[in-house]
Order: sequence, then C-alpha cells, then structure tokens
Amino acid sequence: MAAEAFTVVSLIGSCAKVIAELHDLRGRYVTIGQTLESIITECSTLEAALAQVKGLGNHKRRDRFKKGTELQISFETALKGCSVTLEAVSLEIEKLNPGQNSQDNSWTGKMTVTAKVKYLWNEKTMQAFLEQLRGQRGALQLLLQAHAQESLDTMHNLLARNQSVLNKIHADAMVLRARTISSRRQRPRESLRPIYETEDCYTASIFEEPREEAESSRVNNAIFNSTAYRRVYPAQAPQPPPPVQPPAPAPAPGLLLAIQETSTIAPPLNLPLPTPSPSPAPSGPRPLDTSSTNPLIPDQDLAQIAGASRISREDALTNLKRLEQLGGPDEFTIAYRTVLLNGHDVIAVLTQLHKLKKFGTQNEYKAVLSILVVQGYNLQQSVDCVTRIHAICSETDYPIGLELFRVLNHDIAKTETSLQEIKAIGSTKLDFSRSLQYLSKQRYDLETTKKDLESLKELGVGERDFTRILAVLEFHQFDLSVAFTQLGQLKGSKTQLVIRLPGLPAPSTEDMALQFSVSLQLLEVNNFQLQQTVTEIQYLCDVAESVASQKYVLRALRSSLCDFNMTVKALQWLRLMFRETFLVHAVLEANNFNFFEMAAAFDAMNSLVPDNCYFLILAAVIGNEFSFSIAAEQVKWLYKFLPLESEFDFVLRIFMAKGWNRDRMWQLLGSTIRERTTAVALLQAHIKPLNAEVNDLLEDMGKAVGPTATPTDWVIADKLLKERSYDLKTTIAQILRLKASVVSTQAFSVVLQVLVKNSYDVDRTAPACKRYSELFGRAPWKDPKFYEFAFTIVEKHDYDIDSVLRGCQSIRQILSTVDQDPDTKSRLNKAFRAALYTLKGRKYDFNVVISELEKLKAVYGNDADFFHYAIQAAKSLDGDYERSTTGLEMLVRRGMPSRVAYERWAASEWNLNRALED
Repeated sequence: MAAEAFTVVSLIGSCAKVIAELHDLRGRYVTIGQTLESIITECSTLEAALAQVKGLGNHKRRDRFKKGTELQISFETALKGCSVTLEAVSLEIEKLNPGQNSQDNSWTGKMTVTAKVKYLWNEKTMQAFLEQLRGQRGALQLLLQAHAQESLDTMHNLLARNQSVLNKIHADAMVLRARTISSRRQRPRESLRPIYETEDCYTASIFEEPREEAESSRVNNAIFNSTAYRRVYPAQAPQPPPPVQPPAPAPAPGLLLAIQETSTIAPPLNLPLPTPSPSPAPSGPRPLDTSSTNPLIPDQDLAQIAGASRISREDALTNLKRLEQLGGPDEFTIAYRTVLLNGHDVIAVLTQLHKLKKFGTQNEYKAVLSILVVQGYNLQQSVDCVTRIHAICSETDYPIGLELFRVLNHDIAKTETSLQEIKAIGSTKLDFSRSLQYLSKQRYDLETTKKDLESLKELGVGERDFTRILAVLEFHQFDLSVAFTQLGQLKGSKTQLVIRLPGLPAPSTEDMALQFSVSLQLLEVNNFQLQQTVTEIQYLCDVAESVASQKYVLRALRSSLCDFNMTVKALQWLRLMFRETFLVHAVLEANNFNFFEMAAAFDAMNSLVPDNCYFLILAAVIGNEFSFSIAAEQVKWLYKFLPLESEFDFVLRIFMAKGWNRDRMWQLLGSTIRERTTAVALLQAHIKPLNAEVNDLLEDMGKAVGPTATPTDWVIADKLLKERSYDLKTTIAQILRLKASVVSTQAFSVVLQVLVKNSYDVDRTAPACKRYSELFGRAPWKDPKFYEFAFTIVEKHDYDIDSVLRGCQSIRQILSTVDQDPDTKSRLNKAFRAALYTLKGRKYDFNVVISELEKLKAVYGNDADFFHYAIQAAKSLDGDYERSTTGLEMLVRRGMPSRVAYERWAASEWNLNRALED
C-alpha cells in the first residue's frame, strides 16, 4: 500500500482495510450497537464512490479535470478529506483491537477483550466519525453529479450552490486532521498511510498511464524539451499531449473542410452544430487573413492549439470545424485569430462565442465579431461589453443596442448610461422597446430622442398614458409630427377641453387628465381611428348633465375596457332604474363601475323577487350601501332562510324594515323552518286587519326602541314581539311603557335586561323600574353619572330589580331615622347617593353596607352632621367606613366642626397626616 500512497487506488485499499477491521471488531464484540454498523455501511458506500472517481480517467469529459479548474480543486479537496477521515477511523479502531499493542504494560492491557472495548469505546467520538464519513461520501457524490452534467454552466451552478456545504465538510476534515496529528505524536507508530502533504496527487492519479504507455510519454517529453524543438518555437513552449492516448500523427497541410464529419473521436464540448451560412464557392486557396471557406491551418498553430487546450490534434481540428460552422466560412478568419490571440485555447473561445451566438441571429453574431476586431481581439473584454448590452436590451432590441454601441465608438460605459436613461423614461419593457425603435428612426440621435420622449410623456398622466402614447407613435411608424397632431386633437389646449358642454365652466385639471387618458384608451380600442374616438367621447359628454357627471361617465367607460356600446346601454339602464343622478353616481362608485357584476347581481335578484315587487330590488341595493353584489347575496340568503315563494315579498319587506340585518331576522322569525313559517303567518294575521304595511309597523317599533338601541336591545325587543305572538301593536305599546319608566338610553337597556329576568312580564317590570327611578328624585339630568351608576348596581345584581329595591329602601330608612328634619331632605338624598357609591368598594354587597351604617348610627346617631360627613368620607375612601370614622374623629378632636374637618381632609387629598398638620 505504501507504493500506492497518494492515489485514489490507495484510498480504495485504505477503505477496504478499515471495513475489514470494523468487521473483525464487530465479530469480537457484538454489543457495541448501531453506530458500528452505520460506520461499516458508510465506509462501503464511500468505497463504491471512490471506485466511480477512479473510473473518471477514461471518461469523455476528462478535460474538466484540467489543473486549476473548479471541479479539479473540489475533487482534490474531497479526496484529501477522505484520506484524513480514514486515517482517523483506523487510529481509533487500533486502540480497540485486542491484537494490537501487545507490548502494552498499562493496566488496560491486563483487561479482558470485553472489558477493554467497553472501557475504550467512546460513543461520542464514533458518532463524530460517522457524521464525517457521511459528509465525505456526500461530497464525492455531489462532485460526481456535477461531473455528469451536460453543460459547463450547469456544472458550475451546481458547484456554486453547494460550495458552502463543501467548505464545511473540508473544515471538519481539517479539524480532524489536527487531532490525528496530535494523536500520532503522542503515540508514534506505523500508520495505515501518511497524512498528505503534497498537492494535486489524487486527481492526477485518476489519469495514471498504463505501463506500456509510460515509455511513449517519456519519449514525447524528451522531444518537446529538446533544444532543436525549442529553437523552432521560441515564443511559446508547447505542452506535451495528454497521457490518455499517444499523440496522433500531425495531418498533412490541407483544407479544414476536408476533415471527415464521421470522426469517431467524441467532441470535448456538447455544443449544437449550427448550419453554416451559404457562401460563394472559393476560387482557390487564399491566405489565412482573408475570408475563405478553405483556410489552411499551419501545423505549428495546430500543435499549439492542441497543447493549450489540452486535447489531441484530432479534437483540435474538430473544434476548429465547429468554430467555422458557428459563424460561417466568411467569419472564420476573425474567430481563428481570436483563438491565436487568446492563448490558443480553442475550447474557451468556442464556448464564449457560442454563448454570444445564442444572444441573437446570424447578423447580430457578425456584429459581435466586428466588435471583437475593434477591441483588438480581446475576447474577455468583448464578451463583457456584449453581455452588458444584452442584459439591458430584450431579444428584439438587442440589435439596436449593438448599433448604438458602434455609433458611440464602442464606449460601453456611455452606451450603458444612454440605454438606462432611455429605459428610465418609461416603466415597462414595451415602453423601452418602442423608445429604442424611435431612437433607431432618429438615427441614434440621443439628445433629440430623449427630448421627444419627455415631451410625449408630459402629454399624459401616469405610466399607462405614456404606454398608449408610444403605441400611437408606433402605429404611425414613429412619425412624430403625425402622432403629435393626433394626440393634440385628443387633448386640446391646457386650459380647457376640446370636448365639453357649452355654457359650463372649464373643468379641473383632473377632469382634463381623465378625459385624455380615457380617450387614449378608446383610441387604442378603436384601432387608432381618431374620428370615431372623438365622436364617441363627444356623445358620452353630451349625455352627462354636468362636469361631475362627465367624470363618472368617463370612469365608467374606462372600467368597461372602453366598450362604448355597453357603457351607453348600462348608463341608460341605471338612469332608468334610479332616476336621480346622485343615486347613479353612488351606485357606480359602490360597485367600482363594474357593469358586468351589477348586471349579474340584478339578474340573480330578479329571478327571486316577484314581478310586481320590482321596487324591492332597488330598496335592497340602496339599503346595502348601493352594492348590487351585497344586495344579491342578502336576497339569496333570505330565500334559503325562508323558501316561501308566495310570501317572499312579505318576508323581504320585513328584512328591509330590519335594516337588512341577518341576525335580527334570525332572532325575529326563529331558527327552524316551522318557526319561521308560523311567524310569517302571525305577522300577516296581525297586519292585514290594521290595513298597514309591515314596514310601517316595524318602523314604529324601531322608533319605540330608539335609534341608539344596541343589537342586544333589538334581540330582546324581537323576542318580546315573539312572546306577544307577533302582535306589533301590543308590543309597541309595551315597549313604550317600559321606556317611560326610565329616562336614559343606558337605563332602558338595563330595563330590557330586567324584562328578560322577569320572563318578559311587562306588568311586573315597568312598575319596579319606575319605583327604582323615583328613589333618586327623577332628576337624572342633575347627576347623569350617578343615574347610570344606579342602574349599574342592578346589572351587578344580575338584573334582580326587586332585590336592589329592598337594599336601597333599607339604606334610605337608616338615613332617614338620623336626618328627620324636613329641611334636611336635600342632604338626605346626598347621603343616600354617597351610601350607594360605597357599594362599589364593598363588591356591591348591600348587607355589608347596611351593617356598616347600623354601626355608625349606633355610635353617632345623635350627631347628624358627623353621621352625614362620615358617609361622604367613606364614599371617597372606597367604602371604608372604619377609616372614615376614625379620621373624622381625630380632626373633630382638634376643635373643628364636622363639616370643616371633612373639607380639610378632602383638601389634603384624604391624607390624614397632612390634614392634621395643617
């Protein structure tokens, strides 16, 4: 194995040896586990991958392993990583092998095989080796996949996308290498194979010559290194032919086209063979620097081309043949000189010229070759210039870009800047293409072209207008004067429109821009027929009643994709349906001027609504914010909700009276078909004798409930209607009675909740709410905040109005026994409200507050002033009666009256210490 060091064959042998050692270890100690089995599997897979790599030496794409190429460097790195990994695995296995280290006198040498393996086996280390082997195997498989790609571009892209992965695997191998070197220094031995130190050893070994060919290679080297050979070719020392096969004898000077098309040698590049352009038959051989279909290739040049390209002479001739076919015999001289002046590498030149040929047609390729001549046959510089032009221009505009490059004396920076400036004027590829065509019509006068394009852009508003203006210019074959004349007739002057109603004020700039924009769109639809476009715009403006209406008409035309006939019919239909102009405007805006959706929604509603109830469709549209689509959805939902064709118009009127609210309809009529059918029948039975429309009575009910009613209020009101068997008259009267028991909106909502608590018993609910309101003097406007708080107390007691009434009456009775003087009634009401406020700090528990008041009365019942101000202080102290009584006592002991003590404490923001200091 030492003789084969630093070769792929040696790596395969190393891999096989590691596998054998692992199998031996597994046979001796079978309980190591899954990790050992996985390492054996990965080594076997790695061995197969290395065998594939060795087989690349006979592959037709062997030229991809040219020294210094990306693929060669990647393979060399991966193979060296494999060497490091196998070396490290072998070292670790040696420690576990009972047959090794027989001279080991350490205490581990005295262990049994099982004990030694169990002690030295490091699961973490072996897992790391397993991951490294997987990485090395994955790297080789990735590189084999890259080598198998048909095109070089695909191969390079694949390597670029996975470069980070390859770098990480290489970095891990370098860390492993450092550890292995450290291990070998600590325990020197004869390793399985040395750690690599040479360069390009493994990839070079792929192409090792057989012994019978080695002698031929040495003879060739001696010839090329001889003094006589170097005297003939002093400028460039040729490279020896590749070692794959002995060099073929040089062909006798002759015609390149005489090479047999059926050559058995596979071409080094898989490029398509373009059909050569027809050319006149040559009159005879001519020198190489002229355009000839039969150029002579000097033997000296052929040898240099083969050596520089690292291919055989036959392959060099084949690639020169491809180079001739790429541009035709007339252009071969330029291509051939490019090869000679760019390092004689025909493969590199052929690849670059083939790339440029794909940019355009044969004529563009000839233009590219002329650029190559001007650039002094500098291939890389020429390719860069042409590629930058092609990146800016599209396929159709690529010839214009090349011509502009020629006009600007092949100044790529100026050409690129000029193209970008023209491109910036428009916003789409089509704008740029038309602008370049106008540039060519102007004979590549850049300043005039840019000035004209800016003038055209100022005519419109926005990028769409500019696109259509360029379309007009293109239609007139880029004749600027004709295009300006037509556009001027559409736009008119800058102060007023050409097309406008007489007697009306001049429209705004926005209206002018809208008319010109729509006129441009209509002109394009009419195939640029100016007279037809002007006539149609005039007609639409005439039917408008004002400039505002004209704006809506033009927006409608634009939304209909400038379908003139459909727009006229649709506007007449809307005007006939809604009559008023402002309604037509509202409908157009709500439906985004989409006549198609409006017509479809109308047909859907018309198929469900009876013929004699046509007005309900209009009511549905208006009631649903003028939206045809929403109205249609509502009508279809109602039809599924209650499919009674005979009463559908009646149900639709209920829906309309309910504000087109689905939840309210659901609550009013019930959740099942049977409930809804019964509800509709009862409503009809109560309404017909009254000789009234359902919507009128439901509107009366709405007025009774009030405009500020919440959805919850409506749910209760509708439930009350259902409880009264849909008797609207009785229901309205009872709602008004409930509403009269209180005087605020929020209080009425609480009353409705109390009604639910009382099982919709109006006779019980209304008197109770009235008595509760009378407790506070029926003057909520004097203290609306307290009035709302009073009904919050009812809400906190789960709307049990009777329980709240009993608690309030108990508190008022305690207060009235202390303040018995009729003149103190106002103070009594104030104390009563303060006592109710203390409920908030006591979790609205009447029993707790009543108990505190009883204690206060027992001590200070004879001092009405102290009793009153103690309650007021407790209100501000979150219902803490003990704190209010103690603090007030301390202040009164200082010799001040109860009222003064209360006011001083309040002025100190209820800070007792500060009040005492003051």
